[in-house]
Amino acid sequence: MNQPAIATELTAYLNRDPRVEGSIEADTELVESARIDSLTILDLVVFIEERFGVALSAEDFTPRNLSSVSALAGVVAARL
Repeated sequence: MNQPAIATELTAYLNRDPRVEGSIEADTELVESARIDSLTILDLVVFIEERFGVALSAEDFTPRNLSSVSALAGVVAARL
């Protein structure tokens, strides 16, 4: 699976979450804009692990990697 396809799935997942503020696109700033909170990030980690079979470490959750869905999708794609 490639990065754009992963980003599409992550975007759809976040847009279904009622805790997410506003609509999320692949390039939407996530953390700094407060679009998602820490609980949403934890749920997102579980989704990534279950959907893609990728275990992300705490070191993967840097501000840069959480800057957008595209950035996070890049991390996931690199682990596949």
